[in-house]
Amino acid sequence: MGTWNAGIFDDDIALDIKAEFDDALAEGMTVKEATKQILESFEDVLEDDEESPIVYLALAALQLEKGEIQKNIKKKALQIIESEQGMERWEEAGAELLVQRKVILNELKRNLVQR
Repeated sequence: MGTWNAGIFDDDIALDIKAEFDDALAEGMTVKEATKQILESFEDVLEDDEESPIVYLALAALQLEKGEIQKNIKKKALQIIESEQGMERWEEAGAELLVQRKVILNELKRNLVQR
């Protein structure tokens, strides 16, 4: 799996989550049902300390986009952002990309806090 930029969906895992989430909604699922499906589908990823933050951040961004943020997803995403959990990929990519990622995560945090 790879990361190619600093955006929330500039990662293979996040992009897979977005595709499955969008497909679930297109099939008539609610945001809550689509989220549940993602958490089940990516259960193995959630067990990985480096990759699990990507799942929650992607879900938080998707829920915000749909105007239906769940408290548990919001809380987990905020914890991840505040603790800088899962930043290894961007640290390895270099200082510039790491700074950009932090800016994007702080923007996501602001949007989450406003909801």
